[in-house]
Amino acid sequence: MEDVKKKEHQLHLDKRQKLALSGITHVDTFNEAEIILESVMGKMTLKGESLHITQLNLDEETLMVEGAIRAIIYSDGETKGVKRKNLLNKILR
Repeated sequence: MEDVKKKEHQLHLDKRQKLALSGITHVDTFNEAEIILESVMGKMTLKGESLHITQLNLDEETLMVEGAIRAIIYSDGETKGVKRKNLLNKILR
């Protein structure tokens, strides 16, 4: 029997000020208002104010963020394309 290690993705949010994530494979972009990253569960966007990455270890797939966390959004490529297309359609009307 083959022993397959399942990758886990967990998050722990403390008082909307400190966020600990596991299962993080890549950080795409970040600034004080938004962090876009890849997890084993798909693309994630963190939104807030004064966001700072306090710890990042891609070998252990962990990330810690501090700041005023306002939103945690999961998305995939198909959803993003649909939203962009709908926005373009609204603009061109």
